[in-house]
Amino acid sequence: MSAPVFTATETKADARNSTNLLNIYRNDIKPMEDMYDYSKFAPGVFEDHITNQRPLITFLGPWSAGKTSFINHLLQQDYLYTGPEPTTSEFNVVMYGPEPGNVDGTALVNNNNLPFRNLQSYGSSFISSFKGFQAPHTLLRHCTLVDTPGVLESADDLHRRKYDYHEMTRWFVERSELVFVLFDPSKLDSGQELRLLFEKSLRGFEPKIRIILNKADSLSSPELMKVYGSLLWNLSGLMTATEPPRVYVGSFWNKPYREGSFVRLFTEEKEDLMNEILVTVPRQFWDRKVTLVQKRARDVLCHAGVVSKMRGNVSLFTRASSQRKSAIKHLDETYNEIATKYNLVRMEFPDPSRYEDFLDKVKLDDYSSIDKAEKNGKLKKLLTAIHVTLPEMLKPVKGCTVVPPDEKKERDGLSKMYSMHNRSQGGSDEMGFGGGLNNSTSFSTPSRQNEMMSQMMVMMQQIVEKKRASSAQASPATSPSSTPFPPKHNSYFPPPPSDENSSQNSTNQKRLSDPNAKRLNPDDLVQLPSVRK
Repeated sequence: MSAPVFTATETKADARNSTNLLNIYRNDIKPMEDMYDYSKFAPGVFEDHITNQRPLITFLGPWSAGKTSFINHLLQQDYLYTGPEPTTSEFNVVMYGPEPGNVDGTALVNNNNLPFRNLQSYGSSFISSFKGFQAPHTLLRHCTLVDTPGVLESADDLHRRKYDYHEMTRWFVERSELVFVLFDPSKLDSGQELRLLFEKSLRGFEPKIRIILNKADSLSSPELMKVYGSLLWNLSGLMTATEPPRVYVGSFWNKPYREGSFVRLFTEEKEDLMNEILVTVPRQFWDRKVTLVQKRARDVLCHAGVVSKMRGNVSLFTRASSQRKSAIKHLDETYNEIATKYNLVRMEFPDPSRYEDFLDKVKLDDYSSIDKAEKNGKLKKLLTAIHVTLPEMLKPVKGCTVVPPDEKKERDGLSKMYSMHNRSQGGSDEMGFGGGLNNSTSFSTPSRQNEMMSQMMVMMQQIVEKKRASSAQASPATSPSSTPFPPKHNSYFPPPPSDENSSQNSTNQKRLSDPNAKRLNPDDLVQLPSVRK
């Protein structure tokens, strides 16, 4: 039986900000939307973005990478079922409620207080694979967690899904503040579906992505080094960003660490991750809302300009479908004109092909020139929102560093609780060292951990330099921003190092495997990017 959907009220400060944003959208932006039928060009209930009370955090990755176990770890109780086989077949939203219970997907998409109403447009084929779960955990007062089905490489498994997995995943990624992509050390060799996840679902949202190398306590020191390097190398072929993503290393579940694990490293990684969830995400949440409304206003202005321009040329090319397609091909010129006239960013304009569907739904004769919007004041309100009102709203939002006392006390309590739990998970002392009673077999001393992190930093720097060198050799027509992936090879991942570097690679391998070899000095790594923030 499904539990009733529970939604808590926002704090007064949050409600005031939401009300201001909502009024700006309804009074200054939506009139132009309605005038040029922007909802037919970009369907959906945009107000849900503004009224959403809590940030979303989405978990992605191959099957059995530990996504559901990670959520149970955050909630400190095994609310969700886990197993070695693919266990999550639905998109599962984990949110706050007075008592544990499941929530039907139909109830979620029909609730006006939740940000999922837009999912109704995907029909019953997706809603039947969408559900929720409520739990009375304090963390869920501050954020909502989204558990997703694992990436599957089997064709039979893929055909069982009645919806477009990558499209639905992108829907949640677009609305999330953070996206964790988890990897199992034993399943790093991924195929086409993982590549499509990065290409179709994650592209353009790289700043949100955090990589998690999970189940790391099952690896010895040399194994962890090799797995870490393999993961970074594989990611360099999947992500288009030139800067390496933040990679968290640890074992994110409720089980104690194995004896001899890098307890200090894992504990500090977990504390960094929880700081990002409890401190960084709430601070950025309102800024992102204002920025999202700004982008919506710019998109509406662009759309109004395009439709008005087409309307002005209606006698030339709207009498036949071929003439309309000809107009779409020349949209680049229209885009440049609008960008210059209204001081917009040309790269934010939509793909011209999207207007083919729009023109099939409407008649250009029904629309007025943008000059009419200028005369009745609608255009002036939109421009004022874009260039004055919304930018000014960012200043007080960013300046609100004072957290309400009750909320601050609650978050501090959460941070302390997680910190104590993380340190007790490894059986560590007050400084976070140890990890086992038999210290003779442990390799988790501070000096060995610092040495390992130094080598990881060198490895990351080498991979970044290889990627940048490859990008620099590309022609201007195939720059890193326009080329999604390196040239394809037999494998879905980049080719192994070239022969000219084989001798150096062989030397590096001997160095890593020889316990008597000279180790890198951390003082020599000042110019290298830090693995920790």
